[in-house]
Amino acid sequence: MIKSPSIKQYVAVLITGTLFLFMGYGSYTEYKVRQLEQNISNNSKMVALEELKYIIESAYSEIEHHTQQIADWEEVSQQLSNPTFYAYWHNHRSMSAGYTPDYMNDLSIYDREGQSLGFIDNSLLPATISTEKSPAYFQMQQGALNLIVTLPVIESNGSKRLLGYVATRSDFLDKISVENSFQHIDSISFQNKTRSDAPYPLGELLNNLEFELNPDPNMALVLDEMKSAIFNLGLVLLLVTIMLYPMVAYLIARPLRQLNRHIDHLRESPESLTLASYGSRMPIAELEKVRLSLNEYHTQLYDAHGILDEKNQKLETMAYHDALTGALNRRAFDEQWRNIASIGGNRSLGICLAIFDLNHFKPINDTYGHEVGDQVLKIVAQLLTGSLRTGESLYRLGGDEFAAIFFNSDREVAETIASRCNESIISYPFIELGVQEPIRISIGLAHADGDEPELLKVLQWRADMAMYSAKQPGRSHIAFFTEEMESNSSKLLSNWVNNAVYESIKSGDGLEMHYQPIIDFESNNVSYYEALIRIRRDNEMITPNHIFKLVETHRLEVDMDRAILKQILHDLNSGVIPEGSGISINISGPSIIKPEIIEWLAPFIPFIGRYKLVIEVTETSLITQIEVASRHLNKLREAKFLVALDDFGSGYSSICYLANMPVDIVKFDISLIRGLNDDQQSAIVSHLATMIREAGYSLVAEGIESEEISEQVMEMGFNYGQGFLYGKPKLLN
Repeated sequence: MIKSPSIKQYVAVLITGTLFLFMGYGSYTEYKVRQLEQNISNNSKMVALEELKYIIESAYSEIEHHTQQIADWEEVSQQLSNPTFYAYWHNHRSMSAGYTPDYMNDLSIYDREGQSLGFIDNSLLPATISTEKSPAYFQMQQGALNLIVTLPVIESNGSKRLLGYVATRSDFLDKISVENSFQHIDSISFQNKTRSDAPYPLGELLNNLEFELNPDPNMALVLDEMKSAIFNLGLVLLLVTIMLYPMVAYLIARPLRQLNRHIDHLRESPESLTLASYGSRMPIAELEKVRLSLNEYHTQLYDAHGILDEKNQKLETMAYHDALTGALNRRAFDEQWRNIASIGGNRSLGICLAIFDLNHFKPINDTYGHEVGDQVLKIVAQLLTGSLRTGESLYRLGGDEFAAIFFNSDREVAETIASRCNESIISYPFIELGVQEPIRISIGLAHADGDEPELLKVLQWRADMAMYSAKQPGRSHIAFFTEEMESNSSKLLSNWVNNAVYESIKSGDGLEMHYQPIIDFESNNVSYYEALIRIRRDNEMITPNHIFKLVETHRLEVDMDRAILKQILHDLNSGVIPEGSGISINISGPSIIKPEIIEWLAPFIPFIGRYKLVIEVTETSLITQIEVASRHLNKLREAKFLVALDDFGSGYSSICYLANMPVDIVKFDISLIRGLNDDQQSAIVSHLATMIREAGYSLVAEGIESEEISEQVMEMGFNYGQGFLYGKPKLLN
């Protein structure tokens, strides 16, 4: 009867087999460690050679660059023209004029035939060189390895006529040893294999150099520790295998399979978050914690999706709505207008565009403060919205200007709606806000029938002209566009204002730059100033509101930008701008896409070391021709200009646009900052600021008028602040 092996025999066989296994593993590991040592040594040599090759190439490029600078030196051309005092120039001028670095120990000038201009008794450079293109070469001279570089001297007047040659001699080993910090090579161990004075080309330097690697004192210790650790690990693993194998199989393998089934269950049924079908609790506390954490994570992930959807909805709302009034914003209007042709073409009565402008709003702001002005804008928006027909929307185009689109509307219907809007404003008791003056609006209307799709292209312009006409003294506050308005459009602004603006743009007469400080929150000092245009004529100031309406109507943006640049440049040269601060210059969309913009801003480049120079552009100007604008802005950034995105949040305000715009600074629009007293808007602005700041942009908050708002934006992480709290725009003396 054959007796079955006992458990002891199985254990003995298991232990013996395990011992042989670990002995074999130990031998293999020792072999791999030796192999690792050899690989490390070989790799170190390869890395050292690559390091040396890179440093040689860099050093040669630098020496060649300095030699080229000497060849371009005007005094070298003068010596070739008149070598009478060449020896004196060589000994007393050439090596002490700041054109030669310390490692460059000699230079010589040769005529077009390759003959030296004069004998220098202490020079080791040859008296005659080949006039054919000769590569640089190395030569042992006086115990030093010298690099000799020869370059032609070309006449600088554009004729490209060869005048002669210049050669330099540099102590190459001194150059690479002293000026470079080697990681893998002992820099003092460089030796030249060949002791011959015969020259050899650049490509043979690596073969002729001997060097030693920097010793790694930790490598032997690390390898010994690795061997010891592997040996100890083997013993531990052996003991663990013998002692814990059954326990691990029961306590870990089985629960892990159960958890795996649980994860599959969660994936297939995300609403079910229990383990009832898989038995009782896990036998190990850590695994039970994993199970509970999985359930908790799944629940949090489900909730996070809901919160993210809500935030996305808020951001979507903010992208298309004006933060102050709640009306749709300029972006929403532009998108609606792009689709207007296909929508309006199917309407038998066509469409009417209405432009609403709040009369004399700036004096209200100046007299009663921006807080009252904001309240007026909110009420006006609410009254206009309430006066429109069901399904019609109000758009805030910017400042105190609104718009609405009337579909299926003829002239009579449009005038009825406009009259209702006007009456709602007239009848509202604005005096309750403390405003003593009557609040009035001017409404411009322009109509296009359904069979006149071509009129849609000029409908905005016509409605704008009608609105300006409605503002004229003695006119009704509601005006429908007529052909007469088109012929008289140039008279909408007074001849006095027209002449003043034209003359200032043409000659600079009366043009003043007022500067508003932008504060660095970290230092609480003025970081730089925004340059803002004003025009003074006959002791009266023409405000930007009138200036820009005329400029935009007559497409004078580029001419005005050039006049402003000249005035700012004059102020910089006159020392008006405090040194150490800077200037922020607003550039219009038509100017930023002009190829000449780089040339126009070139005179500012010498000031960049002493001043911070910022170019401010709006999203609209970038988005219209983003490729051209981005190309020009990238060139300006290469010249060390900073680029600021102005009025962020007032128009397009899209994060996806911002990611593709070449800007350094994002300026949050005044409408976002003034709305920080609203908790919801404050939360959205705070999240936007955090996201944009973490993306690497600097942030500027505009329109700060109180300490409370100032503290809020600082807590949100804004870097700079601008507003009446810190100073109004003014002349700098």
